[in-house]
Amino acid sequence: MDDTFFENITSKISAKVTASIGEQLATMNQKLDNMEAKINDELIRIATVEKMSISNRTDIVKLSDEMDDMEQFRRANSLRFIGVKEEENENVLTTVLSIINNGLKVKCLPSDINNVFRVGKIKNETPKPTRPIVIDFISYMKRNEIFQIKKSIKGSGIYINENLTSARYKLLGQAKEKYGKQEVWSQGGRVCVKQNGTIRMIKNVEDL
Repeated sequence: MDDTFFENITSKISAKVTASIGEQLATMNQKLDNMEAKINDELIRIATVEKMSISNRTDIVKLSDEMDDMEQFRRANSLRFIGVKEEENENVLTTVLSIINNGLKVKCLPSDINNVFRVGKIKNETPKPTRPIVIDFISYMKRNEIFQIKKSIKGSGIYINENLTSARYKLLGQAKEKYGKQEVWSQGGRVCVKQNGTIRMIKNVEDL
């Protein structure tokens, strides 16, 4: 056999190997392209889901805030009396009227009150913790008249607060913990904080 024969054989083998490798590379490239396309599609899907999730969370927060606003509006005419000694078989209405008329010196009749009751469960503790009293007044004017002079019974151990929703009471507590009790209060059912001489409203945890 001469060199030409071997050269022909080598050339044919080389061509086949090159073609085979080329086909394999093309197949691999196609698979890689397909995988890349799938990954891109998945990333787009994940981004879309995350965007929808953020949008849904925003909607839920907005709806929750709206419901809380409605509940607080429903409580607009009411106040909470904290620290009023609880007696067995007590008449809560009589107790409240005595505090308002004799302590606060504001004329208040039974007809000025829509409803009055203590809130919270009775606990089996000694001494038993005093439960707050909620007073729902017939008019906002009467409620406000009493709230405006709440400090006149300072030192009596009785405190008069706005009747906030559970969410706002929690927010009020968080704000006091962060900014200090002297800088935080509620007004018109909203949590307020004073910073650097400026008063701002706190609507949710994000505002803290």
